[in-house]
Amino acid sequence: MKRLIISALPITSVLVLTQCAQLNKVQDWIPGGATSVTKQTEGSDYYDGKLRQGNLNSIAAKVDGSVVTRNELNFMLSPIRKQLAAQFPRRGSQYSGEMSKAKDQVFQELIDRELILNEFSTIGGVIPPREIDREINNRIQRLYSGKRSLYLTDLRKNGLSQAKYRNLVERTIAVGAMKAQHLNDFAPPTTDELQKEYNKFSDKLRDISKDKAAYKKIWIPAKSNDLGSTPESQLELAEDLAKRIRKGESFSKLAKEHSSDAYASDGGQWPLTPRMDFPVHFAPIVFKEPIGKIIGPLADKHGFHIIKVTQRINGPSPVLSKVRTQLEQRVIADKSAARFKRWIERLRNNADIVRY
Repeated sequence: MKRLIISALPITSVLVLTQCAQLNKVQDWIPGGATSVTKQTEGSDYYDGKLRQGNLNSIAAKVDGSVVTRNELNFMLSPIRKQLAAQFPRRGSQYSGEMSKAKDQVFQELIDRELILNEFSTIGGVIPPREIDREINNRIQRLYSGKRSLYLTDLRKNGLSQAKYRNLVERTIAVGAMKAQHLNDFAPPTTDELQKEYNKFSDKLRDISKDKAAYKKIWIPAKSNDLGSTPESQLELAEDLAKRIRKGESFSKLAKEHSSDAYASDGGQWPLTPRMDFPVHFAPIVFKEPIGKIIGPLADKHGFHIIKVTQRINGPSPVLSKVRTQLEQRVIADKSAARFKRWIERLRNNADIVRY
């Protein structure tokens, strides 16, 4: 008889698996305030930003016979690549270094995922279909405002069938269940431990879909009607403006003189804007940097954006009772970090791992 393991996805799940839940929604920031979901330009056909003809879904690694494909690796790296491309328009050494670190980390996490899944299979673990349905529905609510049609559209754009995505979700839950299995013999955290953990992480647990920011923006289009203008010269202009603002020149004055944004006549000042109206590769940058810091130029296919956040309203954090289980898992994970590391190392040492 197979052993049944059911577990809600713990907050301590490996990074690559939490990223998987965020990959499907792609927005491009259209000057003037409109947003649209558009097709990704670097999806499964790309590897390190370069098209690999005839190499789609080729093998990146084998783990005791299980396969990690380049398709999966690219899928997991996609949001990181987009954010770094926006942050480093010139794709210089810093971009390459950050991308290399991300690739190494995600690759290792995919390999570890296969190790854990093999253990799950060995003990006869199964995930009930209703648990998979619940997690998919949660993602549709969280990422698509409950609109299943948007979810299905993004699956098609990412080259994923519903069956494939369902399998990815099932594997995510299985990894969470196995990790919980190795953390279940610790004493429950005390009230004081939970309160300390809540104080540390309540901001990260908040509902980021309710985040809002007011900001000033200068937008320099990649294509201009000015004679002799090129995307390179436009980037140079944006870089020069950002440099001048950092040295003390007026953001509002330069916005009125140079910005092609819809709010240029107002000194580039935008009203409070929901986080969900930002492109996914801009939002983590804009909502992370301190208020008043000059951000950018950030790049997208339309041009270059210089941003200064003037006000920020964060979405609400849940009360402790609503996230008690997650906090307990965090505390236990901290206590068991050394043991969990030994377990993963043992799995790695006993496995036949081949990287290609």
